Amino acid sequence: MWVVVVNVGQITVQNSGRLDYESLRRHRLIVIATTRRHDVFDYATVWVNVVDINDNVPQFFQERYQSAVWENLPANTFVLQVCCCRVIPVNSCSCNGAVRHRQCGRRLSSRQRDFGL
Repeated sequence: MWVVVVNVGQITVQNSGRLDYESLRRHRLIVIATTRRHDVFDYATVWVNVVDINDNVPQFFQERYQSAVWENLPANTFVLQVCCCRVIPVNSCSCNGAVRHRQCGRRLSSRQRDFGL
């Protein structure tokens, strides 16, 4: 997964697709430096912390939600609650778990803009 450039010491990721915060948040690398004859050496421990990105897609509990409302109801009257969650592995406590809802779909007329999430 890692490549160390000889004589420079630069460490690079060979395959970033194998980095996954939910699987392993921290990698430990042991880098060994030797002489050409390999008779003298030293080593260093390098810790690489994986930064989480929001790569787990949110999913609604239902495919379709439907409700009915009376006309002329006061503002902020409860109509319906949609439920959505982000599926994350059990061992993850990522900060990216928050799910934000927003209205999407066709363009609304000025009268229909009173609806909001």
